[in-house]
Amino acid sequence: MRTALAVTAALLLGLTVTACSDDSEPNVSACKQAMQKQLEDAKDGTTGSRPSACNGVDDATLQKIAADLIGSEVEKGMEDAVEKELGELD
Repeated sequence: MRTALAVTAALLLGLTVTACSDDSEPNVSACKQAMQKQLEDAKDGTTGSRPSACNGVDDATLQKIAADLIGSEVEKGMEDAVEKELGELD
């Protein structure tokens, strides 16, 4: 559970950094991939900041990406916990 909280905190901290604006159109897919990598790195204790791939992506989209990624991690953690408990019943 501590890992999930650390990961959540790392993602949310990364979202609080102000965005740099430029004239190019933001690439939401690249942003999501960068945030996924950051999430994986956070599991190892690495702290991050807003990925440069997310520059120009609006806050609402960033929050949705973070919620999706965190939701996936929580779901995976719950599935792993259930499998572990079921394995102990055998």
